[in-house]
Amino acid sequence: MASESSKRPTPGTLWGQRCLSHDAREVGRQAWPRGFTLVEVLVVVAIIGVLVALLLPAVQAARESARKATCVNNMKQMGLAANLYADSYRVFPVSWPEGDGTITWARELLPYLDHQPLYDAWDGDLGFFEGPNGDLAATIVPAYKCPTAPSKPVYTYEKVGPQPTAMASIDYKSCQGANGFDPLVAHWGRREWVDGVVSRHPTRPAEIADGLSQTVLLVESVGGVELYGPDRLPGSPDRIWYPEDGSWVGRALSSVSPSAYALFRRVNRCTVNCSNMYDYGPYSFHVGGAYSVLGDGSAHFLSEGIDPAVLMGLYSYDDGDDIPGI
Repeated sequence: MASESSKRPTPGTLWGQRCLSHDAREVGRQAWPRGFTLVEVLVVVAIIGVLVALLLPAVQAARESARKATCVNNMKQMGLAANLYADSYRVFPVSWPEGDGTITWARELLPYLDHQPLYDAWDGDLGFFEGPNGDLAATIVPAYKCPTAPSKPVYTYEKVGPQPTAMASIDYKSCQGANGFDPLVAHWGRREWVDGVVSRHPTRPAEIADGLSQTVLLVESVGGVELYGPDRLPGSPDRIWYPEDGSWVGRALSSVSPSAYALFRRVNRCTVNCSNMYDYGPYSFHVGGAYSVLGDGSAHFLSEGIDPAVLMGLYSYDDGDDIPGI
């Protein structure tokens, strides 16, 4: 029987050379593994694409949820600030009382939103284009900005002469009231403009007959100086009526007149998310509605499908309507 050593190939023989060549090929195959085929690569790319498509909406929803939380927190801060102001002065803040443009609710709330230096630096004897006020008007107040809103933090436009004026935008407006002439609230018997809490006239807390939990103080109304909404007509201006009303230095007032505004803007209804124009109702870029803060400091989401009469009742503080909940 032949020994193991006799079976080994001799390097100098033909058989030995073939065996050595075979071994070298085997070693080469082990050193250079086979790569992916084109089909395999395409399958992996397709799987990754499907996973991204599945995860992206969830990521976007999470981001919007965080933006909503910030917006709601801003509104709660402003609601608390308005009540602290009322505790100090026995009335809620106002905007342009008797046409006085030097007074606005957003400026009056600055000390209660950790912006006392900005409030102190403002010269109440000057217009918001004059003296130091022209520079201060471009100061961004974080509490007045909703992350979901597309409005620029600061916008520029020409008001008087060639001098461009920079204004820091605001994404909220106070509720100055509802149109008592609207047939939707004929049962009020109020053929007049029915005031809201934070309007052109000072309101004492004791005057809020409907209760703080049934009266809105502030609502979202975003966009800054740009005009948004399905009511925008061909050929209409791309800015709101009074450019300064897109800033915290302007009036920043919201009101509701669903029937008249719907007719004027040629839409079926004009309540929530109809327009961010001055004097219109709530407007936001949240899906399905906009946020508000009530007199008791609680924040609530106002649906686009809200009953127009209910919205009008929320905007006025002594209409007598009982609103079960929003």
